[in-house]
Amino acid sequence: MNPTVLLAMTTRWIPTVRLAIALKNAGFTVDALCLPGHPLQKTQAARETYPYNSLAPLRSFASAIAASKPDLILPGDDLATMQLHALYEREFNRGGKAAPICCVIERSLGSPSSFSKVYARTGLLEIAQEEDILVPEGFPGRSQIEWEFGRRGCEDRPYAGKGGTRIPNVAGSPALGARRETGSG
Repeated sequence: MNPTVLLAMTTRWIPTVRLAIALKNAGFTVDALCLPGHPLQKTQAARETYPYNSLAPLRSFASAIAASKPDLILPGDDLATMQLHALYEREFNRGGKAAPICCVIERSLGSPSSFSKVYARTGLLEIAQEEDILVPEGFPGRSQIEWEFGRRGCEDRPYAGKGGTRIPNVAGSPALGARRETGSG
């Protein structure tokens, strides 16, 4: 019997359809938790689809997991990941780590001690770097503002806003903290 994967999606992104097709072609049985009208429902990739209700997300996840009995759960977006983490916490508090939902979430997403790493991109990049996975140049130690505005050549880019926009000076970057005039106003 083929392993069952439950794709959990809170958006209608097309790449998740491609993922479902690839998983099916690789021999998995694919079930999906998705919004009504998801493009996946127009394909034959999923054996079964379960409705995602954004007003009751944890109930949607729990019902889909109970019905599908998946070997793995793959979240299709960040919100699905966060909601799986929340479901794990809820079920852990109710029945402990041995609760069936906790087991499949932990098997799918890893140790709960690593869940917080997903939300801190810096921590995630540090883990990737330790595993010899390439990370963006200049990492670690750059703030979000530096990632966005501290790149080479940034000082030549115009900024929107009447009379220019002030960007805070972070870590002494020469591209930051400069006031750029956008014209007379």
